[in-house]
Amino acid sequence: MIHEVSPPAEDLLKYAKINMYEDKPYLSSCHKKHGNGTKKFDMGLGWLLLKKNNNVVLHGGGTGCFSSFLGIDKENKVASVVLANYRLGRNNDEHIGMSLLESLQKSKDL
Repeated sequence: MIHEVSPPAEDLLKYAKINMYEDKPYLSSCHKKHGNGTKKFDMGLGWLLLKKNNNVVLHGGGTGCFSSFLGIDKENKVASVVLANYRLGRNNDEHIGMSLLESLQKSKDL
């Protein structure tokens, strides 16, 4: 299934693909656990790693009136991008992005 995406989202999806396939040798060390984070996440280098599955890496944040999220499941080869030109509530971009990623993971299982 292909959806039309905006140029910034398209750029993030290209970046996701580079990380998904670890096209550069240093990327694998960025995706390894380097520290404990929260109950839900371990810490990579610049990435959060889902504790229940370290093949899922994500990064999100915002500034001013913008929010963003990038989630990648390296095992299932799916990624989700959320971009908002509105400052979402705390962790809302993560909740939306993880929901999209979980939906894509389920569609890969069908």
